[in-house]
Amino acid sequence: MFILSDYGGLITDNASPFNHDGAYDAYQHVASVTGAIVSLVTEIDNNLSKMEKEDMAYKKTVEVAAHD
Repeated sequence: MFILSDYGGLITDNASPFNHDGAYDAYQHVASVTGAIVSLVTEIDNNLSKMEKEDMAYKKTVEVAAHD
C-alpha cells in the first residue's frame, strides 16, 4: 500500500469516484519495479553460477598441480 500512496485518490469514499488513471499508474509502477527486481535477482543468480564454475575449475587446476 505504501507504493500506491504516491498516486493519491486511490482510496474511495462515497463523495468521490474511483481514480482509475491513478490505479493504472500504480499498477504500471508496481509491474515495473517487480520486473526490475526479477531482472536483478536473475543477474545475481547467473553471476553466482559463473563464479561457482570458475571456482570449481580453479580447484581442479590446483589439485592437478599439487599431484605433479
